[in-house]
Amino acid sequence: PSSEIFRTLWCREDLLRGMLNADQVGFHLFEYARHFLTCCRRLLGLNYGMFPDSSGGHNLAIDMNGRHVSVTSIHAGVEPHVL
Repeated sequence: PSSEIFRTLWCREDLLRGMLNADQVGFHLFEYARHFLTCCRRLLGLNYGMFPDSSGGHNLAIDMNGRHVSVTSIHAGVEPHVL
């Protein structure tokens, strides 16, 4: 959800910090990932950006006290013949 919705929750900071305990946080759409990044910046004061990874590339990540939490957009699909 957007940062405005998160701001209405009494446990908003605990929810965000709990999610940031993971090494990677994935979302179905980039828009959702963008809302998450904005929430972390506005509510927790954290910075995000493109950080180098171990394979020589860069990942979109949040800097959580020196630890980088990757934020990805992973489009999941359902194959109708499997259903």
